[in-house]
Amino acid sequence: MSALYVAVCGSGAPDEAAGRDAERVGRLLAAAGAVVVCGGLGGVMEAACRGAGDGGGTTVGILPGVDRSAANPHVEIAIPTGMGEMRNALIVRSAGVVIAIDGEYGTLSEIALALKMQVPVVGIRTWDLPGIRRAETPEEAVVAALDVGGFDDHPSAPDLRGERVRLRRGRVEDVLRLSEIRREPEVSRWWGGFEIPDLWEDFVGTDTGLVVEVDDEVIGGIQYHEETDPMYRHAGIDLFLSSSHHNQRLGTESLRILVRYLFDERGHHRVTIDPARENETAIRAYERVGFRAVGTMRRYERASDGTWRDGLLMDMLREDFVREREP
Repeated sequence: MSALYVAVCGSGAPDEAAGRDAERVGRLLAAAGAVVVCGGLGGVMEAACRGAGDGGGTTVGILPGVDRSAANPHVEIAIPTGMGEMRNALIVRSAGVVIAIDGEYGTLSEIALALKMQVPVVGIRTWDLPGIRRAETPEEAVVAALDVGGFDDHPSAPDLRGERVRLRRGRVEDVLRLSEIRREPEVSRWWGGFEIPDLWEDFVGTDTGLVVEVDDEVIGGIQYHEETDPMYRHAGIDLFLSSSHHNQRLGTESLRILVRYLFDERGHHRVTIDPARENETAIRAYERVGFRAVGTMRRYERASDGTWRDGLLMDMLREDFVREREP
């Protein structure tokens, strides 16, 4: 599938907040695999390109003049036009969606052209015009842009269902909800810090990260990884759930659904999981499915307070799997 091109528009002399938001937008777009298009000069344009470049993304600058070297240093592909402000039409026409951040009359012209051309516009503190989808944060803006711009998540990811739980591929609108869950104290205690791009990488545009859903509500995420070397072939699992859904055996059901898929559909004979040694609640949930303790991994992971804590390696063979829910 071809990448989504997103135009980022805004002032050439933004305030600190707008510049910070533009850089964040660029980095988030890069994490989602989108191409950042802009006017190629300074201000919001440069900040968005800097963020996208830091995130490993592609940046395109459509310049008003004829000098390619006038592009800001973070533009990867510079296109001189010699068209002056008329190049705004090219910026908009080349994009599948526009994100406008703050901005003056030049930004207003880009917004107007986009609305005229029926190119979706998402705005952060920009001109108040009908047809603009408003966003308060860079995260909201990028999620909205990917949504209205037709970003496609990973079509080959499995869709797995149990009695109460559904495991499905992540969608762009799930990212903010997963972010909220990961910030809950009882969740972050075990998972530590993270960045929004990490959630995109782990749960959107991949077939190995699935959201956990109950009654159409996203309550967590579950991932698997596979060792493909024939000598050591196996799969591993990670899981987190919102603290409001702990102690309801939803984690156990989620594991059971995914383990069944890994054994029956992916052909594995062994699955591993490695909770913190002191996370007794998680360990009990894993034991219900059939995981057995193998041994303590000393000072295995760094906790959020900077100290090292032990992990517990657990594994399960196909014959250990408890396939049915306990009464």
